[in-house]
Amino acid sequence: MLKAKLGEVQAFLQESKLDGWLLFDFRGMNPFIKRIINLEGKGLLTRRWFVWIPAQGEPSITVHAIEHGSFPETGFATSSYSSRDDLKEKLRQTLGSAKRIAMEYSPENNNPYVSKIDGGTIELVQKLGLEIASSGDLLQLFLEWTDAQLENHRKASQALTETKDAALSLIRERVSSQQALTEYELQSYMCRQMEQRGMIYDHAPIVCFGRTSNDPHYTPSETHSNLLEPGAILMDLFCQTSKNDPFADITWMAHLGTPSSEFLRAFDRVTDQFSLGLVQT
Repeated sequence: MLKAKLGEVQAFLQESKLDGWLLFDFRGMNPFIKRIINLEGKGLLTRRWFVWIPAQGEPSITVHAIEHGSFPETGFATSSYSSRDDLKEKLRQTLGSAKRIAMEYSPENNNPYVSKIDGGTIELVQKLGLEIASSGDLLQLFLEWTDAQLENHRKASQALTETKDAALSLIRERVSSQQALTEYELQSYMCRQMEQRGMIYDHAPIVCFGRTSNDPHYTPSETHSNLLEPGAILMDLFCQTSKNDPFADITWMAHLGTPSSEFLRAFDRVTDQFSLGLVQT
């Protein structure tokens, strides 16, 4: 992926007045590095390793001497280090005259999704005389979906829509027949609906009736679950077709019975925000 994006990356580095981008990983702590150089699922890497992408010139990789011979082919020059002092010198040589670089770092951890470099490595690089900036915007260049991922995202979205419709139908059936329905029962029903459509998920849908609908991460259980009664109904559901595909995620609100004036005011406030373009889906 880096070869295809190299021109774009280097143009961004130059525009941002960055001398380069230093990626670092130790036993998978940085989830981005292998994707960027097309090494996902490849290689046994148990030592620290670095990828240097200069604002001008060719990228290079630095790995431990133990893993130099087994390091997968990337098309980029690969060098090795064998000791702590050797690593410092190798980094000094690799970074050359660079003064300001990007790393997977977020000032004050404002964006924890980007902060993947440990404090000690940050100190190591800073002691080499470099200023570190966040690579957050650079990472965006590598987070594009493939055509297959987009198609699978649409499949997951359709599965969620069908699951939501089935859940609302079950609610209507129980209300019209005056049969009880619990949050947990509706949640389990929605899980089955998604599974029947071939979807997977890492957490069951969030289902809330009445007073629990103001708790964004409330989770009902078989032994702790509210009965459906007049009031707000919240359903937050998410799924994907496989672990390698993006999630689809929707949240729906409904109301059993006549909504209160307070509920209607909140509803109007949210829909006004959408109409003004202040809320993004």
